[in-house]
This record gives sequence, C-alpha cells and structure tokens, in this order.
Amino acid sequence: MLAFGVSLFGWAAEPTQVAPQTPVPTGVIAGTVVDRSSGRAIPDATVTVTLRTPDRMTAALQRVVADPTGRFAFAGLPAGSLIIQAAKPGYQGADVYVELHEGERITNTVTTLTKYGSISGRITDDLGDPVIGVTVRAYRRQYEGGYPHFSYGTSVRTDDRGMYRIAFLEPGDYVVAVPATQISVPAPVMRDWMSGNGGNAIGGAMIDTTGMATFSTIDGAQRIRNSVLQSPIGTYYPPDSNDPSRGMAYQTVFAPSTTTTSAATVVPLQLGEQRTGVDVQLTLVPTVSVSGTVSGPEGPAPLAALRLMTPSSEFPDNPTYAAATTMSDASGAFTFLNVPAGAYVLRASKRPDQDGRQPPHLWGEESLAVGDKPIDGVRVALRKPFVISGRVVFEGASLPSTEEMSRIKGDQPLLFVESVGGFDQAGPGIEDATGSFTTHPLMPGSRYIFLSTIRSTRWSLKSVMWQGKDLTRTPIELKEDVSGVVATFTDRPGQIAGTVRSADGAPDKTATVLLFPVDAQAWTDYGDFPRQMLRAGPAITGTYSFPRVPAGDYFLIAVVESPAAATALDVPGLLRDWLNPAFLRAVSGAAVRVRVTDGESQTMDLKTAGIR
Repeated sequence: MLAFGVSLFGWAAEPTQVAPQTPVPTGVIAGTVVDRSSGRAIPDATVTVTLRTPDRMTAALQRVVADPTGRFAFAGLPAGSLIIQAAKPGYQGADVYVELHEGERITNTVTTLTKYGSISGRITDDLGDPVIGVTVRAYRRQYEGGYPHFSYGTSVRTDDRGMYRIAFLEPGDYVVAVPATQISVPAPVMRDWMSGNGGNAIGGAMIDTTGMATFSTIDGAQRIRNSVLQSPIGTYYPPDSNDPSRGMAYQTVFAPSTTTTSAATVVPLQLGEQRTGVDVQLTLVPTVSVSGTVSGPEGPAPLAALRLMTPSSEFPDNPTYAAATTMSDASGAFTFLNVPAGAYVLRASKRPDQDGRQPPHLWGEESLAVGDKPIDGVRVALRKPFVISGRVVFEGASLPSTEEMSRIKGDQPLLFVESVGGFDQAGPGIEDATGSFTTHPLMPGSRYIFLSTIRSTRWSLKSVMWQGKDLTRTPIELKEDVSGVVATFTDRPGQIAGTVRSADGAPDKTATVLLFPVDAQAWTDYGDFPRQMLRAGPAITGTYSFPRVPAGDYFLIAVVESPAAATALDVPGLLRDWLNPAFLRAVSGAAVRVRVTDGESQTMDLKTAGIR
C-alpha cells in the first residue's frame, strides 16, 4: 500500500524562512536657506541631502526646493553623516555637515548661499566715445609659490554702449584690463594653412602664436604687405601712408587708464558686492614694426612661435599679457606689427613636431627696447632646453617590489620638477633598474623645485640633493644641464593626526587645518604642490591627518572663517588665500609648534580658531 502525507489544504511544504525586515529610515532634517551676507531667507533654492561614508564617497539621497520663506525639509533619512547642500543660479553654496542618529529630528539647520560679486563699467576711447565689442577681463590676485600673481580671469565683451559687466566673481582683489595682443602671421604661412597644407607643423605653430587652432575664425584680420594682422581693438594707419612699419593702435590698458600693473587700480570685492564705475579709457599710441630672423643649431628656424612679453612679476608668462605675437616664415624671418614703445622680453620656441603637445625642443630669449622707430635685424638664436638627471635611492625596510617599480616606471612617476611660478612642469620617469632619471626639456633661466605627487605607493620623497642643496626646499636656476642629483625616498615619513574641537568641545567638522614651516623663508619659492605647506579639509568626524610630512619644525592651526566673531583673528584676504605670507604671519601667533621627524607618528588635538 502506498501512503502519502497530505495537509488539510494540499501538499506538505518545507517551512519558509522570513528574512529580517530592514528598518524604515525615520530621520528628519529641516531648516532654512539664507544669504550669508544679509541673513535673509532665499526662496526656491535647490537643496540636496547626501550620505557621506568614511571613505568620503557620497550618494545623493533626496532633493527638494525651498519654499517662498526659504524653508526645506527631508523625511525618511537614515542615520549617518549627512551633507546638506543648497544651490541657486547666481549664488555660491557651502556644505553643512550633520551627524544624524536613528530616528532623530533636526529642525534648525541653516545652510548659506553667497551671492557672487560683479564688476562693471564703461570702456571709452581717447575721444570719450564708447568702444564696442572689445574684450574686458578681470584678473584675480592669488598666491603661487608664496608670491602674488594675477590669474587668468573671466572675460566679457562690451555692448553697444561700451558697457561691460563681469559676473560670478568670488571675493578677492581684482584688476580690470582691456587686453590687446597684436597677432600677425606671415601671408605664405596663412595661405598654406587656409589651403590645408602643412599639417601639424603649421597647426601647432598657429596654436602657439594665436592661441587657437585656426586664425581664419578671427574677425577683422587684414593683409598688411606680407603679413596677415589681427588687432583686437582695430588697426589704424595714416591714410596717406602704406608703410606697415608705422601705425597707431591700442595697447593693453588696465583700469583706469594705465599700461602698467604697478599703477593699475586694485578692486577689492567683498561677498556678493556689485562694483560699478570701474571704467577704462583707451588711447591710440604710435606703433612700429620689429623684424628679424630666428635660427637654430642647424640654421634658419621656420614656424617658430615668437612673443613680445611685457615684464611683470604679477603676470609671469601670462599669454593674455603679450604685446604682440608672430611666427617665422620658411626662411626664419619674422615681423611683429603694431608694437608700442616699451621694454619687452622676446621669447621664441619651436616644438619638435609643432603639434602643440610636446615641450619645445628649441628655445630662445632676448631683451628688447622699442622706441619710436622701426627695428630691423633682430637676431634670435634658439638653443636646446636643459635637462636635470640623477638617480633615485630608497631608504626603507625593503626595496620597492616589482609591482611598485612597474608603476613608478610607468605612468605614475615618483618625481616631478616644477618652476617656482608653476608654469612649467615635467615628470622624470625612472629609466632603468639603477633608478636613474632624466627630466623632460626645461626652459633655461627659470627656477625649478622638485616635488612628488604620487600617493599610490608606500614611498614618500625625503630629499633631492645636489651640491649640498636640497632641491625640494631650495630652487635651482637652470643655466646648463644639471647631473648628479640624488633623490631619496623613504617608507617612514613623519605623520600628524588628531581631532579638531570647537569652543564647546564638540568635534568641528567645518574647520580647516593648516601646517606650515616655522621658518618664514620657506613660505616662498615652491611650486603648485608644496611639500611643507599642507592643508587638510574637514572630515565627517572632525578629525584630520597629514600622512606624509617632511622632517622639520612647523606651525599647526585649525581655522574657520567667522567674519562676525569678536574674538576672530584678523587676517589679510580669505582662507582660500592662505598661501599669502602675510596670512601665515597673522595666524602663526595662535598656532602650536610641532617638530616632525622621519618615522614618527604624532597625535595633536586642536581647538578651532576663528579668522576674519
């Protein structure tokens, strides 16, 4: 007899295991979006809440639009470290860090938006008439290598009234200029370019000379004898003369009406400030031509790019600050047109294939004084740039593994060499098993410093020694090839970490931690990635960490911008300008001193200091 087991409702079944239910998030965050300057509520801002994980990865959870009173609310939020971000056209946002517990309700969050500033004015000519359709540029002062420079700025064109308005500007110090670079190209070169002949050779030279891939798109280009000239604010020649060696033109002018940066009016712009009346008057000036030849080691150098630069410590090598540019023709001859009187540096370069990507393999520079008469017969000799060579040694418990060496010798070089102003950089790769290296070609006359940006290995740069000098701290001026450099890497760098706390003792998630040398001489002469000038942003737990600190004596301080705080430190500029030596001097008195040695890990807890 067969027997079957049957349940009342059908076949018997295995008991089903019920998965535990995930708790439904019930956290709430509500608050208001306000203007940082005025404190007024800002309606219709887009507000996003983001979850921040310990590895600093983020994931957007919800997005809402603030109501007419600036209020917003999020419900159903998980516990964790959250970031509230507000955004609205015309405003710059700031992150708000919130630590939300399970089921917690936080209803008093305030997130701020800062209205961008603007600078506006009118451009007129020497007769007081409006200048229409010209470029006006605002340059913001920033600090590179500890020195002030005016960075490449935002630009607009004037309208039919000669009016301009440059918007979306952050706080800072600005100068306003109407740049005027006189660009000329030999007519035969232009003809070849327009017909599609010449390929990369002409294309790269065109980029170096004009700053763009095609000269034909420039409005107002005109044929002047054997050159094609583009003058950004018009070109004027006496009607009874066809002599291109003389003319009249506008040159670069800074507000209110000066051709030198030292006499330019500096415009300080505060949070959300709308500056008006920053006018510029242009004046026609007599111009002359400057002609000559450029040659290299093997004879005439065709398609070399040439620039006439006005020397300026605050506009070093800025391409928008060239008075005139041109290129040499097939015979190596060149002509600058429309050159105003003044002192210039003539820089010439020629790339190996002129594709605009490889560094120049020939370079030359001459000082030139231009007066009221045309100049002919200028000779520019191109020479090969210099290189720095040496070897890399490793100090550690063990030598680099095969995998590490593969990365180091591949696309992640340990070493970089950079000019002090940050305008020229090359990464020397390790060439063989002995650790030898040679940099890419470097321009003579510049001062260079060594650095390391690699973060994917256990090795940190300790020193780069040459003739008793550490080239990570003391720049070297290139006057010839340099050899015998020894770069030492260690797997035991100094380390500093800790927690930042506000006045009430709670971890401060908004503070920025600064670490800089006690020796004020080290506050200048470095590149874009200074090894001893370090900054750590806020962490979700209020902690900070500097994992690779060169040995030395340092100041250490945690700061937060508190414009209204009565006890805040008075500093020049804003936190973004902290590399200003005057800023460092102002905060050093409130900083703690710490000595770092190789292989030592230190814990330094800090209390936030306000700055204004």
